[in-house]
Amino acid sequence: MEELGIHKRDSLLMNFIKILLDLRVTFETFLRFIKYQTHKTMNKVLTTLAIGLLAIGSAVAAPQFKGINNKHGKTTIKIEIPASDRDASNGLSIDNVKLYNNGKTFHAKKVNALWGENSTIILEFKKMTTFEDCILSFTVNGEPVNMDLSGAL
Repeated sequence: MEELGIHKRDSLLMNFIKILLDLRVTFETFLRFIKYQTHKTMNKVLTTLAIGLLAIGSAVAAPQFKGINNKHGKTTIKIEIPASDRDASNGLSIDNVKLYNNGKTFHAKKVNALWGENSTIILEFKKMTTFEDCILSFTVNGEPVNMDLSGAL
């Protein structure tokens, strides 16, 4: 009789161990699923973040250097300012235009604007023969802007 009780106890123990092993496999599968979902969610979050940063970057676009020439006895610099930099009334104020060149400061003699989708600003300075360590400094609607032109020349 006692042998039958031991046999039944061993059988119950074996069934319990099988259940635990099945739970372990189920738990591992669950963990793999969570890891996969986390990876997918993280990819979605990173993609959304990248798209958002690109949108912000294009909305807060910086003025761009477009060219320089030394024709007609003057130095002319063209820059383009995106429409997103205009003020609430679609206006644009360019002030305090200075060109730092070769350790000297030059003030703009003339500032013109061509309106379009973006604004092309034409800056005229006295004629310069050398260009070293050139930095163009100005304000757009009161916000200071410094453009290093050395790499573009």
